[in-house]
Amino acid sequence: MSLLSAWMILSMILKNDPWKHILLEDFLSFEDFKSLREIAKNEIKPLGNKKKIRLVKIYDTNGNELNTEDTNDGGQPLHYSGLFESYFEISKSILAYLDISKIADIKKINFEMQSIEPNFSYKVHCDRPDKLLSIVIYLDPDHNYGTFIHKSESDEGNEIKWDLNSGVAFSARYDHTWHSFKSNEKRRTTFNINLYDSIIKM
Repeated sequence: MSLLSAWMILSMILKNDPWKHILLEDFLSFEDFKSLREIAKNEIKPLGNKKKIRLVKIYDTNGNELNTEDTNDGGQPLHYSGLFESYFEISKSILAYLDISKIADIKKINFEMQSIEPNFSYKVHCDRPDKLLSIVIYLDPDHNYGTFIHKSESDEGNEIKWDLNSGVAFSARYDHTWHSFKSNEKRRTTFNINLYDSIIKM
């Protein structure tokens, strides 16, 4: 596994309050950010009464693409290439920085564009235990609410402010890494990278 590049180190800020997480800046390459944002603007359309829309691309650790429909609940395919080659090793390095004991457990990587409708709030929650790493990058629009991190399920939380191509990375700990998100009057779209320790239906 490659070490974090000097560029990545300079673009990361480690925080420990209320729990360990990393603030990321300028995470995606210029071309990837531009192209993915175009997908967010042009290809994400409201689907009936669904409040959350997901475009997904999934790989195993050897770079073999997995069947989106078999491994996700309602996610549609994300038609964009080169993500595994560009971001798998970086994601592994970030996980090692947060919790090196989880590296050997990685079985798959999900690249996901997640969009929620305007004026929608997603509850305070902890991620499922098989999710080893979560990276959330702010994609569209120019201004919205960021991710909120909480000390507990009932805590009001602190916002990691919305800034394009920035975001947060953390490794889930059950009943500890509480977080939530919401949108303002505009649709909110993020680009998420998740490492998992199992290949199961989601």
